[in-house]
Amino acid sequence: GRREHARDVSRAVAIYLVDSLPYAHPVFSVSTASNLQEALVHLSAPTFDPRMSAILETKDAMAPLAPAPSEARTIRWESGNVEIATTYGSAGYLVVLETWYPGWQALLDGKPHPIFPANGAFIGMQVPEGEHTISLVFSPPGQKVANAVSVATIILAMTTCVVLRRRRPGSLRLSQQDRTW
Repeated sequence: GRREHARDVSRAVAIYLVDSLPYAHPVFSVSTASNLQEALVHLSAPTFDPRMSAILETKDAMAPLAPAPSEARTIRWESGNVEIATTYGSAGYLVVLETWYPGWQALLDGKPHPIFPANGAFIGMQVPEGEHTISLVFSPPGQKVANAVSVATIILAMTTCVVLRRRRPGSLRLSQQDRTW
């Protein structure tokens, strides 16, 4: 099981998870759930071990695969951009401890690859046998539209400034007649 160590640090408690999971780790046994509630039921089972298996939220059937020596190594981690090198002795699954949210996209060796919510909160995917590079990129829904609106607003503001500066001096002044009410 997981061991926890705690120590008092001047009115604050520091907890160290000694047997915590790595950021990206291979698993070979999966169960599927059609939604989060069903996944949580599987996760709460006393036999569930996240080091060995995963719960993927998908309607597709996922076959358990024969475990083989495999590893996953995080090469680069930046906000919204992750790169992982994997070596799998046989086909398996990868669980990445990155919060699942619509907008995450995966590339396996540069090609789009499907991902699924895993273990109720993380990212999961199938990985074929061999050495692979997996890239995860976060592009939230609506981000392109928001960027386009921002650029259009800046262009409109700059154009308005240029137009107003090119007007004749005094053209915005009110005539003597307009000032009287």
